[in-house]
Amino acid sequence: MKLVLSGLKTLEVQSIETGHSVSDESSSEKKMLDVEFCGVCRTDAKMFYEGQRDLIFPRVMGHELVISDGITGKHYTVWPGESCEECEHCASGREHLCENIRILGFHFDGGYSHRVAVDRKNLIELGELTNPAVGTFAEPMGCLINIFSNLDPETDSPIIIYGGGTLGLMAAFYTARLGIESVIIEKDEEKIAIIKPAAECAGARVLKDTPESDFASAINTCADNIAFARSLSKLRKGGKLFYFSGVKKNENVTTNLLNLVHYRELKIFGGYGLSRKHMITATRFISENEYFFEMLIHKSISLSDLASVMPLVIKGKSLKYIVDTGLSPGTDRTLKSIADVPDQDLIFGDKLKSGWGNITAIPDDRIRKAKAKMDDKAKPLGGFGTIEKLAVKISSIRNSLQPVLENKMVLVFAGDHGICEEGVSAYPQEVTKQMVGTFLKGKAAINVLCENYGLELRVIDMGVNHLFNDDLRRSPMFIDKKIRMGSRNMALEPALTEWEANESIKKGMEVFEKIHQEENIDILGLGEIGIGNTSSASAIICAVTGMDVEMVTGRGTGIDDKVWKHKVETLQKVLDYQNPSSVNGIDILRKVGGYEIAGMTGAALAAASAGIPVVLDGLISTSAGLVAGLLNPLVLEYFIAGHKSVEPGHMAAFKYMGLEAVLDLSMRLGEGTGAALTINLCETACSVMRNMASFDEAGICPPVTI
Repeated sequence: MKLVLSGLKTLEVQSIETGHSVSDESSSEKKMLDVEFCGVCRTDAKMFYEGQRDLIFPRVMGHELVISDGITGKHYTVWPGESCEECEHCASGREHLCENIRILGFHFDGGYSHRVAVDRKNLIELGELTNPAVGTFAEPMGCLINIFSNLDPETDSPIIIYGGGTLGLMAAFYTARLGIESVIIEKDEEKIAIIKPAAECAGARVLKDTPESDFASAINTCADNIAFARSLSKLRKGGKLFYFSGVKKNENVTTNLLNLVHYRELKIFGGYGLSRKHMITATRFISENEYFFEMLIHKSISLSDLASVMPLVIKGKSLKYIVDTGLSPGTDRTLKSIADVPDQDLIFGDKLKSGWGNITAIPDDRIRKAKAKMDDKAKPLGGFGTIEKLAVKISSIRNSLQPVLENKMVLVFAGDHGICEEGVSAYPQEVTKQMVGTFLKGKAAINVLCENYGLELRVIDMGVNHLFNDDLRRSPMFIDKKIRMGSRNMALEPALTEWEANESIKKGMEVFEKIHQEENIDILGLGEIGIGNTSSASAIICAVTGMDVEMVTGRGTGIDDKVWKHKVETLQKVLDYQNPSSVNGIDILRKVGGYEIAGMTGAALAAASAGIPVVLDGLISTSAGLVAGLLNPLVLEYFIAGHKSVEPGHMAAFKYMGLEAVLDLSMRLGEGTGAALTINLCETACSVMRNMASFDEAGICPPVTI
């Protein structure tokens, strides 16, 4: 099979035997070989989204190949060019600068296919490698070797590298082998954690920013105009900029930067591609340092997974994805730990598809305007940290640069779980009804926080195994949406029927819609109560993320080691027996869900449909967020991750949805308490957005780097 780019953002699976030819093998110089691995390059992602100069559809992308000869069994990488062999550049051994260069995957079909026809003289044997997949790094490594051919180890240290992606790490590792000290600047906190082992291996410091200057050399390995400008400004007089990537399509470079080049007599070296000689050197370098390049592989994927990782590649959210043509869509790729949990685009797919609710995608221009306003406040860029992110997010959701959170609501959904029959909780099921009573009497933790922060509270009975007396039912906080007296024991049968799963979601939506109609809610926090619901939530997270039960399962309400071990064994039995879908939200709720989880799912969908931000609380409300994302991926844009609980599956679920926790207070209380605390911070963030002066208003000149 092959994956054909038939139009922007459109990939089609085709048979090699029919349709568009992989390549022309009519020439005796061409050889048809099997593709084993193909690296997913950011340039491929740009071509997927934006096209490429000289691109003609249809086209098979992919130029970072490892191919094999079925007869000899040898592995090769491929110099991805076709040059004229006659011009002055070709004659001087710089065939990559040939005016008539044609490039694999751009001008003719490339490696996102099971077979590809390549020019025999472009084959470069890999030699002995434990993991031949690292051969896919030969092309980008050769590009670095080309550009760094102008690097003098005696005079060009230290080097500052902007961008902590695969290319930045490779640059740090290579320059370290030349004896050059390096600093990597990477602004993404999550990415810093991901790249830490490889950066340590390269001997590079990784910082979000640095006040240091006077660097002898710099390279920008990310397409960021600001980073490009910073690369120039950090250089000492006579310093060298290695221009690999620096400005996005249709962006401009200011004349101040050109003046900086003039005043400091900076030297700029471009690095367009690589010659065969560079690629041979790169192949040798990789074989000598295979251990390092293995650290740069984020994940192997099948051809059919390629479209789903393109959003991550274009955003630079991970290290290297490598297409393994030996993988089929049915291959077992079970995840083992939170480090292996993929980002949201891998599971939630196309966010423009229809689903539950009537949710509108948040336009990019809203986000840009909100961020621009926050960045213009009289403060250091990023000085307010998470408060800034909250302000931008809420402004974008509410479509207002003067956001106000006047009507703040916490909905606590309650329901019992039949799995308690298996002895997985430290508390008896009766505690659920007792806690609901405490809520309605105004004496629980969530009541204290709501009163302190001016939040309204409602408690919704979705499936508590108890009929409350009339005194409690008359409370203005109480809402009766009971489906059943507790869910079924999912170790023995599906927890809910399909009708119950659907009906619970609908009732959750109805609850929000009615309250919103009456009180015009500005922000919603979700909470829950239900003994046994950490078991249900853990099962949901395992089903969706593929993580091992032992990695996800926590202590819940405080079980000891013996009960925890039993809980893990029970949940594994449940998952083996129920085999819930990883992508079908209704199937997940039916088999391992709960009524209160389904109710929160519905409330989240309804709130997002009304353009209201939704603050998730702990493990259980976050599992509801996962299910809501499966039912309508657009809901993810409206979520705020309240806090980082001590339950191990919580962060895995947040990572899967592309969320970052606002607070880390070592809480495991539930009830919506983390959401309430976060809503208070959200209100603070909105106040900053509304009331804090800009540089102009404060009469302060904004900082300028020259």
